[in-house]
Amino acid sequence: MILDKASSHVELVPEVARYLIDSGGKRLRPMLTIAASMLFGRSTGSEVNFAAAVEFMHNATLLHDDVVDESNMRRGRAAAR
Repeated sequence: MILDKASSHVELVPEVARYLIDSGGKRLRPMLTIAASMLFGRSTGSEVNFAAAVEFMHNATLLHDDVVDESNMRRGRAAAR
């Protein structure tokens, strides 16, 4: 579902999305986003888009952290550099 939201005519976008998805994690943030929407009766269909945006934003902060800290590894894989 998240990869569907990452479709783009820019070749790098789905490639980066696939790398991030394959890097592991439980995707707790997007699940909580959707659950909160349902809990408060705000389920309109757009919560999936918002959940994907939350996950992409989180991953963007991780990538930024890797670059700033000049990290070599993230979650057991080569970090962004």
